[in-house]
Amino acid sequence: MTPLRSTRPSSGEDPRDPQAQRDPQDPVLIGAALHPVEDRLRAELAAEAQTISPRHRLDAILAAAGEADVADRRRRSRRWLAPVAAAASVAAIAVGVWAADRPQDGPPPVAAPTSVVTPPPATAPSSPAPPTSVPTASATTSPAATASGSGAPAASQSPAPPPAPGQVQLPVYFVGPLAAGGTRLGLFREFAPATVAPDDKALAAVRRAMAPLPGSTYRELWRGRQALAVSASTTAITVRLTGPAATADAAEGRFAVQQLVWTATAAVGRGNLPVTFVVDGSTVVATGQPTSRAYTRPATPMDVATLLAPLWIDTPGRGERLAAGKPFTVSGQASTFEANVQWEVLRGATSVAKGFTTATAAGPARGGYRFSAPALPAGDYVVRVLEASMADGSVFAEQRVPVVLQ
Repeated sequence: MTPLRSTRPSSGEDPRDPQAQRDPQDPVLIGAALHPVEDRLRAELAAEAQTISPRHRLDAILAAAGEADVADRRRRSRRWLAPVAAAASVAAIAVGVWAADRPQDGPPPVAAPTSVVTPPPATAPSSPAPPTSVPTASATTSPAATASGSGAPAASQSPAPPPAPGQVQLPVYFVGPLAAGGTRLGLFREFAPATVAPDDKALAAVRRAMAPLPGSTYRELWRGRQALAVSASTTAITVRLTGPAATADAAEGRFAVQQLVWTATAAVGRGNLPVTFVVDGSTVVATGQPTSRAYTRPATPMDVATLLAPLWIDTPGRGERLAAGKPFTVSGQASTFEANVQWEVLRGATSVAKGFTTATAAGPARGGYRFSAPALPAGDYVVRVLEASMADGSVFAEQRVPVVLQ
């Protein structure tokens, strides 16, 4: 190959200068020293071409294209699912916040695990007691109504007889001091087992709330009074009593009325219904609480916090018998500072186990808590949960429930 050189050097430029500008139409100089490289490259390409065996590749190409299409659809699907999952997470958080602000009449929510446990000297092991709960559903629908697909019985069928009495857990509210020996009052909820028909739950629960509870420190504000009837519709509840509560002042009268309001609405399963009272021979339900008005549960968390006791024990129930020698579960609700809940198990005046846990919400909202008490030998015990004052460490609020291990 004969080297070529431009025949028109740029005017005013030294052709020996490597930075000199060239005319775009000038041919590029190809040196004779590249001949051996060109020959070897041609030889290598020719040898490589000899090793190639052409074959039919249509099926493989189509399969690869299909796999790429599937992978692309999966990537698009993941991109579509991401915002949906994020929206679902936001909805779940909103529901959790709403539920934490709403007092529950049913099973307590799941709470954070126990932080510290101080085991007792006992050794033997016991299955945890099953949680006690009460459904918050409204009135039972008859089989005939279910068959017709509406709230009324089918026209071609006669109404079904009322359901037979069954074992239920009645949500019952009591008025008591927030701490032993104190004067500050609050409403405490407990679940009471009873055998009643569904339509009689509300009356049975109200009567249980008005009756004394042996072994407790609850106030007997309805001594000598009785509930005659409790009727509920879709818009209101009416409670008929034999007489007004024996309350000392308007503050105590408010707790007496709200005790029955919370009990009746919980038993009916409609916490938002207004409650009216008919009191034989009286125009007041309790001191400062006239029969001329309807009563409802407080609507805001702060108002609820001024009425309900900060700590409840839902399980185990009062006087419940548990298996000795194994851990047992304690659960309930709390509305405490920073959601802190301290607990201990007492045998007489002796603390045999203690620890602390955290509720799912801090005051003034209400959250659930749960912890496991250690294995204890057979005997009578008291489960105690408490909130200590941030000012001086004294007991600000507590709840005690006796249990029997056997």
